[in-house]
Amino acid sequence: MKSTFAILFYIDRSKTNEDGLCVIRCRITCNGTSSSFSTQLQTSPDEWLARKGCIKATTGNSSGINLQLNSIEECLHSLYERTLREENYITAEYLKERYMQQSRPMPTLTELYQSVCEYKEELQGRTLSKATVRAFKDSYKSFVHFLQVRDRADCMPTEVDKTLLEDYRLFMLRDLGNKESSVGNRLRHLHQVIRKALQERYVREDPFELIDIETPTYERNALTADDVQKLLAYRPHRSTENHCRLIFLLGCFTGLAFSDLKKLRMDDVYTLSDGRRYISLCRTKTQNRSIVPLLPIAEEILAIVSHGRREGLFFREFPCNSNFNRTIQEISIKAGLPPHTQATSHTARHTFATTICLENGLPIETVSKMLGHRFISTTEIYARVTKSKIAKEMQPLMGSERTRELRKALRLCPSRPPKKSSPLIGGVTAVTNDTKRRIPTYNKKAMTQKNKKELSYFRLKLENYMSEHHPERMSDTDFIKARTDMALTAYCDAVAQGFNHVEAESIASEVLFSGLHFSKYDTLVSVLENEFERELPAPLPEKLAPILLSNKAVQTTFDKFGLTDTFAENRQYDRLYTELTGTIVLLIESNRLPTVSQAEEASPK
Repeated sequence: MKSTFAILFYIDRSKTNEDGLCVIRCRITCNGTSSSFSTQLQTSPDEWLARKGCIKATTGNSSGINLQLNSIEECLHSLYERTLREENYITAEYLKERYMQQSRPMPTLTELYQSVCEYKEELQGRTLSKATVRAFKDSYKSFVHFLQVRDRADCMPTEVDKTLLEDYRLFMLRDLGNKESSVGNRLRHLHQVIRKALQERYVREDPFELIDIETPTYERNALTADDVQKLLAYRPHRSTENHCRLIFLLGCFTGLAFSDLKKLRMDDVYTLSDGRRYISLCRTKTQNRSIVPLLPIAEEILAIVSHGRREGLFFREFPCNSNFNRTIQEISIKAGLPPHTQATSHTARHTFATTICLENGLPIETVSKMLGHRFISTTEIYARVTKSKIAKEMQPLMGSERTRELRKALRLCPSRPPKKSSPLIGGVTAVTNDTKRRIPTYNKKAMTQKNKKELSYFRLKLENYMSEHHPERMSDTDFIKARTDMALTAYCDAVAQGFNHVEAESIASEVLFSGLHFSKYDTLVSVLENEFERELPAPLPEKLAPILLSNKAVQTTFDKFGLTDTFAENRQYDRLYTELTGTIVLLIESNRLPTVSQAEEASPK
């Protein structure tokens, strides 16, 4: 279909100033749609020729204004032809935006970077920590240094391409000696600047789509139970060393991060009606609430460091991170830990998650809540350690006599076509009668009373998790039933293969929560809490999230992305976060979001 295009200048009589002058507006009509904007020029209604779209020649300043109108028209025609040629599609609104963007000066990349830094600084203390703002400023200085080394004072947003980004990556790795994690963070900061350029339409394409920002995975060092026992038994001669030891041990038995231990106050410890005590505080890093029941050993440590005080900070004196790590490393050697042991402030938190909790059978979703993680996929990083432990314990079985006998029997068994197969839950298929004698299978008819109890346990476990992270799927009883059956089958198979009950439950939990680690609900709550704190104060975000999940615009936004268990660690997560923010802004502007009272009425009782 042939594209249509027309330009019309007219005066806005509804906005006449004190001098009787009206603003001259320009209307763009393209393919049946229109869009208008102010030219910032003014004239009297008596001097305006509506048919010609210009000022009368007899007017004193007519030539100057008419020349400016002609210039606008020529610019729009040129822009229309170029856009249609390059993109083969155009609308009146898009043409107006491109003209408005063209008519204003484009900031340089460092100017744009600086403006984002200033915006981050405004959010400090509210949604962003001081450390986050400082890291963003350091990234800005790093990029400016890169341009200076390349003999460039600055560059435009349109000059950022794959080559420049790869050069910047190599500069940080080779010249500055930055770690892969630092390089990834600084590239992500620069990506935020480019996304702002995209929003302001200074650039048309995202150059970061052409590169992959790698997030290196590091081994989470965790002390073994024997290592923790050695630290508990060791008594340093110096009071400063003992002070650091107590801080480290408290981290091992509470899972609190170094920054959270520093600000831990006595009123952060709560006592329930039954006498049980726990710590509840907002994490410094994420502002997510961490809830940790106090173990007896943690209670004893808190009693020691409080020195009989009833209020204020537990630790009045707190070492800096570098001195603390150096002291703990020295203490670990003196206490008799293996020489290769890496003990840092992070090690304590990892020890709590792995050695104290996961290896003693605590469900991963419970550990996730105690650590203050928003996504359970973050907690799974610690679970990988226990998987490696299981593999290590299985190693002696690999070369056992019994294993060799089973392999020999398998080779001697003649091949024959399978009989009618009966698919089992979880994708395992029972084949022949002989196979059934060797490989235990489980179905509802053969299920014992114990199995039924385990089935109800897995169902309750799944329902509790989904009610917290996937409330919109609680009505999908078929899914819950099928997934529960799959988890029970995995549990029974693991027990039959020689795993103990703790290990079997861990394997079953992987099946139970597969595909559920990324939560649309949690993501929406995070967006509402961080980006709409004023418009939607607590507890409105948690009440509105289930309602928003049923909104077509929100559903369409989620459907654009392939949501996997590890999507929160993907670079596409930032794009989803941004698009959700824009979608919710539009919903707010159109008054489609309910009030607090409406949300309370709509929420399930």
